[in-house]
Amino acid sequence: MGLQLLALGLTAYLLGSVPFGFIFGRLFAKRDIRTLGSGHTGTLNAWRGAGWLPAALTLLGDVGKGGAAIWIARRYGWSAYATTVAGAMVIAGHCWPIWLRFRGGMGAATAAGVGLTIIPMVFGFAIVSWVAWSIVLRHSPRAISITTLLAPLVTWWMGYRPAELALALAICIIIFVRHTSELSRHYERFWIDAGRAGG
Repeated sequence: MGLQLLALGLTAYLLGSVPFGFIFGRLFAKRDIRTLGSGHTGTLNAWRGAGWLPAALTLLGDVGKGGAAIWIARRYGWSAYATTVAGAMVIAGHCWPIWLRFRGGMGAATAAGVGLTIIPMVFGFAIVSWVAWSIVLRHSPRAISITTLLAPLVTWWMGYRPAELALALAICIIIFVRHTSELSRHYERFWIDAGRAGG
């Protein structure tokens, strides 16, 4: 059982590591989108660096690989927690892809693919929460961080099974860690720029 879950986790991680934003950026714009904008491989940076069509394809690919990982877990899973392992690892693969030296996206689209497949009601809450906090804070990473922290509580409140709650907690940890590092980088750059302006 342990080896089977390990193999499932590795498969999901490699699937998540497929960098659609990087691939479509190269195909359509002949450039590495990681050298532009936020430096990520997600939909927003694909739009900034390559245009709307690569961005749309990136979004479909990133959401799709989250759903595909859950399909594999359900088709070949040998444990009630197979979807938990697959969902967590496909998101981790997107955030830290082995093919790009662990420089990937922020994980939101792939998490959406996982959440829509496993916990659709929580996914609906996440969309509403993200939009609301984005309007209030005017900062998407902060809005996603807050929504991610609330998601496990909502999952528990809605009465999902322990496996789904474990998945929500795993997503919360991965997305929060990824966005916390981004916020830290943002504020570090802000203070450096402020110091230069003051000097």
